[in-house]
Amino acid sequence: MFKVVGVFIWVSLIAALLAGLHYYLWIRLGRDLALSLYWSEALGIALIVSAFLLPVGMGISRVVSRPWVDQFAFVAYVWMGFVFFLLLSLGVLELPRGIVHTLALWDSNDGVSVARFLAAFSFIGASLVALSALRGASGTPSIKKFTLPMDRLPETMNGTTVVQLSDVHVGPTIKRPRIEALVREVNALDPDLIVITGDLVDGSVADLRDSVAPLANLSSKYGTFFVTGNHEYYSGVDSWVRELESLGIRVLRNECISIGEGAASFDLAGVDDATARFFGNGHGADYDKALANHDSNKALVFLAHQPRQIYKLENADIDLMLTGHTHGGQIWPFGFLVRLVQPYLAGMVQHNGINLYVSRGAGYWGPPMRFKAPAEISHFTLESSAIV
Repeated sequence: MFKVVGVFIWVSLIAALLAGLHYYLWIRLGRDLALSLYWSEALGIALIVSAFLLPVGMGISRVVSRPWVDQFAFVAYVWMGFVFFLLLSLGVLELPRGIVHTLALWDSNDGVSVARFLAAFSFIGASLVALSALRGASGTPSIKKFTLPMDRLPETMNGTTVVQLSDVHVGPTIKRPRIEALVREVNALDPDLIVITGDLVDGSVADLRDSVAPLANLSSKYGTFFVTGNHEYYSGVDSWVRELESLGIRVLRNECISIGEGAASFDLAGVDDATARFFGNGHGADYDKALANHDSNKALVFLAHQPRQIYKLENADIDLMLTGHTHGGQIWPFGFLVRLVQPYLAGMVQHNGINLYVSRGAGYWGPPMRFKAPAEISHFTLESSAIV
């Protein structure tokens, strides 16, 4: 009962927000422009359709897998991104609009002229930024390379390379061709170890099995390892764990394993996503369990999906912690909102002596757009401090 009420409240809030935002668009793009009755009604109908397009496009793509549904979802997500940029540009112009209205004395025709200029400026600006963001999401992810000295890394493992993928979000708008391209990019780096730090998928195994199949072709000396992100739990996590294992990808669920042999090795640990405990069925991040088998004489690389999981590991002797989740904000200025719930947005940081890396991710969620937050594949070269 409480769950149903919660869903109803959430849906109602989203509906109210969408209605309010689209009403604002009608005011700025319709009423203020003093359009004729025909164009005013046409704009009103278009905005009503737009308000329904966004949630319908997101919802239908989660329950139906058909090519036309994916195309519809793509249009809906692109429109979502454009509407965001349009709202942002109109909002930024509210201050100069208010100043002009306060300082100037004009008749109604002057007001309409100013409103039309600002509307045209906002529309053109939003269109150009949206096109740039579309290009930013569709291009090849950049390779971010780092060299990291480790005190406990044995000399025999000096130069070991680790490649990280994160937040690919295979789903309605990211399909097999994108995964094939990512696999080629990763394999070209000739890594010793490949890790995937969650949010690989947005959909069921039945719908996305073919799209993720190329991951079986990932090639490295020590194999590919995976930890769950929050989106795996929206997509049937147990089925995905089995599917990834069938592709030769080892899923680390609150465990620590050795990479290498004997003294020539380091430890790799991974935990479930921070939200996993809410989904039951034995899921949930257990940090003590993940570290139980760690040999304190060995270097430790730790995998978790969310940067905020570092707070549970501040006293652990971790040499490198790899995370994702934030997308680097994906579309500026969303990064400011991300920072309200995550300690770090992107890149390499030092947290209480732990080297923490936050990947911007190799895909995107929602609008197929990235603006001032480029997609990436992360590449780490581990060096033994005894040699350095």
